[in-house]
Amino acid sequence: MGDVLLRSPHDERPQLQTRLLDSLREVNWTKGEHWLGIAGNYTPSGVFSVKGTKEVAYAVFNALTDPANSSYARVRTDKVSGGAHELS
Repeated sequence: MGDVLLRSPHDERPQLQTRLLDSLREVNWTKGEHWLGIAGNYTPSGVFSVKGTKEVAYAVFNALTDPANSSYARVRTDKVSGGAHELS
């Protein structure tokens, strides 16, 4: 995300920075089902396990930055109910 900011014209950076930060504030950063298949999976014993950085870097980046990616909405706070997607 920083690369996008640094490559933008200097005079547009403050507004772009605000939009990027606002987007990250919408993310539900808690461990849970909304990250399933993006940043982690369930172990055979039923425990949610976060994967290693190298393994999930692209999937997490896309979930954080690409509104066209289905994961983008999944990892964000539910604006309709005002709550977050959590484990049941």
